[in-house]
Amino acid sequence: MLSTLARVGVRRRWVVLVIWVAALCGFVAAASAVGDEFSNSFDVPGAESQEAFDLLEQRFPAFAGDTAVVPLHTRTSVFDPQVRSEAEALFAAITQLDHVALVVSPYDDPTGARVSTDRTIAYATVHFAGRAQDLPQTVDNEQKGLARSASNENHQVERGG
Repeated sequence: MLSTLARVGVRRRWVVLVIWVAALCGFVAAASAVGDEFSNSFDVPGAESQEAFDLLEQRFPAFAGDTAVVPLHTRTSVFDPQVRSEAEALFAAITQLDHVALVVSPYDDPTGARVSTDRTIAYATVHFAGRAQDLPQTVDNEQKGLARSASNENHQVERGG
């Protein structure tokens, strides 16, 4: 059966080529007819994770959005008075940005879990007032700009998330 199909394909190669091109055009037309709109919605009604998100949104709206981290690395100590004052000024500036609900500073964490054991690295957590895909690009750009401006020869500030 396959040998017969191969012989017909070789003998009538132009017909086979036309059939393949027609099939390709048909698939493209069908895909266009079905729709070309993409969706990046992560809402899954009825899923346990969606129910948890909805509950957070109702009772703790500051924690219902996405988060990002702001790591700080210094050569001395994150508890050095100058480093600490500059870091706290940065965290306060980030808190003032639109769409930022809350910034949890490493200095506000009584467990010390946000500070490395050698005290040269710490991080803050930025809680947004919505999901990342719903936030304007300006929010990300403003945070990156603040992190860059806070870096100097003594310490480095980045933004992740």
